[in-house]
Amino acid sequence: MAAEDARQDAHPPFDTLAALLPVFALLDKSRDLPTAALVCKQWELAASHQQLWQSLSLQGAKHGGRMLTQLMAQARCRHLRCVDLEFAQGIENEHMVLLAPLQLRKLNINACQKVGDPGLVALLEGNAGASLEQLSVYWNLQVTDVSLQPMGLRCAKLVDLNVSGCKRLTDVGMRHLAAGVPRFTHLNLTRCPKVTDEGLLEVIRANPQLEDLNLYADAGLSDVSLASLGTLTELRHLDLCGMQFLTDDALSCLAACTQLRTLNLTWCVNMTDAGVCAVVRCTPQLELLSVYGTHGVTDALVDALAATCARTLVTLDVRGCLKVTGRAPEKLLLKLPLLTDFIVHS
Repeated sequence: MAAEDARQDAHPPFDTLAALLPVFALLDKSRDLPTAALVCKQWELAASHQQLWQSLSLQGAKHGGRMLTQLMAQARCRHLRCVDLEFAQGIENEHMVLLAPLQLRKLNINACQKVGDPGLVALLEGNAGASLEQLSVYWNLQVTDVSLQPMGLRCAKLVDLNVSGCKRLTDVGMRHLAAGVPRFTHLNLTRCPKVTDEGLLEVIRANPQLEDLNLYADAGLSDVSLASLGTLTELRHLDLCGMQFLTDDALSCLAACTQLRTLNLTWCVNMTDAGVCAVVRCTPQLELLSVYGTHGVTDALVDALAATCARTLVTLDVRGCLKVTGRAPEKLLLKLPLLTDFIVHS
């Protein structure tokens, strides 16, 4: 009888566990859940259940570094697979070392400005590097090409990478990615001004399966590399906002990207109907198009959209396109009845 009681103490009845887990899932992991674990043995076991510790969010935490250090001292954190530290304060290289042994699938360290190459390299050379599928390092001015070398060597499962605003990355880093094992489906290179045609071409050649590519405000790119985007036949989402050197010749190559759902051509000032319409006529599943601030397009674009995408297009931004005489929402709706949004950029 005593042995049976001991077994019951060690493992709460299924119905008790089933009742506690949905409630405990709503608790703050850094504060409320550890407190709940002090109530009794059953609550302690439930609070440590693997199901509750698959993910951790310290997004925007004022003392994020200290909180993460305390949490990582607990055995239950070995189950973590997804960690969100976006805008958390106090996150440094030492915290990447703490995460390195985990089999992480997703890590967000957006705007963690104190994390540099030493921390990211330590992370990528650990178990986390071999298991990562998604990594977001938006707006980090410390990370350089040094971090991309182990990424290329070890991150065989990495398919989604966001290095938007990492302004120190260059073509050297792009070569590391192209020569390595990752095969990306999602890649965000927004505001990486030191990446040129040479680096982008290598990435494109190595990743023909890309579905989502963001090149927003990458002023170092020209038609030389942008024309090669036509080889990405699986492309669904493409952001070329601010591509001031993009011409109709290069844009026309996107006609081969027949799977496109969203296309951002905001402030691509050298474009005309010739290039945009060539793409539109070949993308019958287009859901979003922005040509905001582009003076070279006319009503011919709206007609091309009506002929090809009237059943799919829900967002169209033609503000500032002075030659589109029917750019008022009520006029656009006459030809594109499914439109619900007319603004992409505020």
